[in-house]
Amino acid sequence: MSTADNLNSIDTIVVVMLENRSFDHVLGFLSHESFDGRTDVDGLRQHSSTFDWDNADSQGNLYAPTATPDGYLPSDMPHSRDQVAQELDAGAMTGFINAYFAYQSTDRSPSPMRFCRPTDIPVTAALARRYMVCDRWFASLPDDTFPNRLMALSGTTLIDSTSGIEPVENPLPPQNTVFDWLQDKGKTFEIYVDAKAIADVGAPSFLLMMNSQWKHLANAHTLDSLQARWNSGGAAPSVIYCEPFYNDFATAIGTHGNCNHPPLPMAYGEDFLKRVYEALTSNPTRWARTMLLVCYDEHGGFFDHVAPPGMKYSPPPKNQWTNAVPFTTLGVRIPGIVVSPFVPKGSCFTGLLDHTSIQQLMVEKFGSPADLAYFGDAVSRKTNRVGSLSQTLTATVPDASVLSLPAAPTLSGGWAVSPALTDLAILFRKMIALFRSRAA
Repeated sequence: MSTADNLNSIDTIVVVMLENRSFDHVLGFLSHESFDGRTDVDGLRQHSSTFDWDNADSQGNLYAPTATPDGYLPSDMPHSRDQVAQELDAGAMTGFINAYFAYQSTDRSPSPMRFCRPTDIPVTAALARRYMVCDRWFASLPDDTFPNRLMALSGTTLIDSTSGIEPVENPLPPQNTVFDWLQDKGKTFEIYVDAKAIADVGAPSFLLMMNSQWKHLANAHTLDSLQARWNSGGAAPSVIYCEPFYNDFATAIGTHGNCNHPPLPMAYGEDFLKRVYEALTSNPTRWARTMLLVCYDEHGGFFDHVAPPGMKYSPPPKNQWTNAVPFTTLGVRIPGIVVSPFVPKGSCFTGLLDHTSIQQLMVEKFGSPADLAYFGDAVSRKTNRVGSLSQTLTATVPDASVLSLPAAPTLSGGWAVSPALTDLAILFRKMIALFRSRAA
C-alpha cells in the first residue's frame, strides 16, 4: 500500500506527549554497541570519529554518556530558554554539564549525561523495537514546557517561558488549538488523563491551564475509562489525546505523577504507556485503523548529540514573550515513536519533524491544504523542510498484530493509594471541581 492509501485507512490518530527527555537519553540505547547496536538509528555510540561525546565542566573534567539505572533523579534539570542556549553551545552540544551545575548546587553527579538501559524502560524499548522510531523529531523551540506544548497544540506560542504560569492567577494566554479546529471541522475528539487519584473531581487535563480551552473539558475523561469507551458501539473518535498525570498536579494531593518530568523516574510513565497501548489494542478492529504517536514536549535538560537545525521563529502578534529576540533553531531532539499497523516493523524514520508535524498530519487527514494556516508557524516550517508524520506510513503490507508488552518496572513505595490530603491538596481538589463546573 502507498503512504496515501495507509493514511486513508486510518480512522483514529492518538497522541501521547510525555515530558522532558531527550532522544539520546531515552532511545540512545538502540544504536549503542553495548545494547542494540543498530546502524539505522542516529543514537549513542561508544566511540565516533566525527563527534566527541564528552561534556566538560568548568574545571575541564569530562563526562561521557553513561547507561544508568532508573530511579528518582537528584534534581530537576535546566531547560529554560537561556539554559537551553547554554546547553546547545552554538550547536556544539557541549554545555549540558555546565548548565546543570550552574542550575543547582546540591548535586555534582553528571545527571544530564545519563541514558536509559532498555531493561529500565521495557515498554518504551519494546515499542521502539517493534514499530518505528523517528530520530529527527525535534522540539519546536529550544525552550521549556509550556511554549513547546502550545506549539504542539496551536503551531504558535504567545509566551516564551513557563515561569510564572499558574491556573486562575496567571493562566496561559488564549490561543486557538487543534481542539478548536477539530470542532470547527465537525470531527470528534476525546481526551484521557491518567488521574485515578482524583477521578471523583474530574480529569486534570493540561487544558485547565488555559481558560479559553475549558469548553473542551467536557471531552476529558480518566484513562481508566478508555478501554470501555473504545470498545463501545458507535464510530471511533477522529482524534484521541492521552495525557499522563502531571507531576505538579499529583504532588498537590500528596502523590506522584507519571509524566516522566524529572525528578520522576521513568517507571511510572512506563506503566502509563503500557495501559494506553493495551486499551487501544483491546479492540482489534479499531486498532487495525489507528495511528499512535508517542513523543515528548522537550528534552528537559538531558544531553543529545545532534545539533538542532536552523529555524527562525519571531514573536507573534499579541505575544507576551519575556525576550523579543527571535528563536533561530528548533529545540533539542525528543524521543518519537510511531506505533501503528501502517509502519514497517523495527524501522527508523529519518525525515525532519517537529511538533507542527502533528498538525500537518491532522490537516492532511481531516482537512484541506489551506487549513494548515490555522496553525500559526506550521506553514512556514513546512516550507522550511519540516515534514508531516504521514510520511512515516510506509508499510507495504499493514500488520495489525498486537505486541505483548512486558510489565512496567516497579519501584518501592508505588502509588499512594490514599494520599494524605493537606490543606493545599483540598484546595487543589476544589479548584479542579470549580474549573470543570465553569466549563460545563
